[in-house]
Amino acid sequence: MRARLGWVTVSMLMAFACGPPEVTVLTPMSVLNWSPHDGAIGIALGSEPSVCLSVEIDEDTLDNASLRIEEEEEPGVFSETEVECEVKLSSADSRCIVFRDPGLQAATTYFMVLEPALQSVEGVSLGMKVSSRFTTVGRK
Repeated sequence: MRARLGWVTVSMLMAFACGPPEVTVLTPMSVLNWSPHDGAIGIALGSEPSVCLSVEIDEDTLDNASLRIEEEEEPGVFSETEVECEVKLSSADSRCIVFRDPGLQAATTYFMVLEPALQSVEGVSLGMKVSSRFTTVGRK
């Protein structure tokens, strides 16, 4: 019995001396807000769409965020074409992506698209493709 008690005492002392095991907790990445919101209509042509996430975004992975336009190639058949614009982190909040100077066209449906490879500064990936759509004001 004394040998067991001694072993338990030595084990406990080693655990306290070494400290608790190091644990790293990574915050998952999720979308907090789309602007304009998903399904919005009548959006002004001078708008700069944006999306805010739950964690700081790694600027080197911003090429995994894009603004796309939905076009009807033939009745009932749609495709998405990337819109040329500057994709930047917001100067006010590094959790937000802004699509600057997109040159929005009247009465057009756009998609803000985030690809799975978009990452946080901690290296956490978005993990799946997500998107939000909105339609601008006016007539074609």
